[in-house]
Amino acid sequence: MAFNTLALALRYASGVQTPTTATKPTLANATAIHADAYDAVRAALTAAELSATVTASSILEGRVKQAEALLASAGVMLSKESLGEMAIKNAAAMEKRAQAILVELREHRAFYLTQGGTAATTASGWAGSHFTADRDTTIDQTPGTGDVPYAQEGVFDWTDDD
Repeated sequence: MAFNTLALALRYASGVQTPTTATKPTLANATAIHADAYDAVRAALTAAELSATVTASSILEGRVKQAEALLASAGVMLSKESLGEMAIKNAAAMEKRAQAILVELREHRAFYLTQGGTAATTASGWAGSHFTADRDTTIDQTPGTGDVPYAQEGVFDWTDDD
């Protein structure tokens, strides 16, 4: 679920009419661009070790909504094609501002944890073991195969009659 509706996400894209099936970009294009913006924000939250679920009406929610809206608006403006060179510059500036917000999430993680964010639950780096982390994935663990015999070879050579 995106942080903004499509209409709110496009609030910075002045000069772009409300996307429909007959406009350029189409509603499907704008929805896909909005989904990409949402994914970028979630990836930044994950990189900052913050949960993608944020507290409503918090500072963190406002920042991620702004970043998502800037990215979605920039993408839609770039896909419009007929807005001209100034729109391309504005879209680049919006994307740059959104990226700055996403970097800020990581740099000020402790602050955002007190302002509506929760720490993402990640597996501990100490929890791994060499049995699982460094295993050979091509080995077939089924008994009786070439990789795992039915029984272990004997230590002594029992074929000698001495």
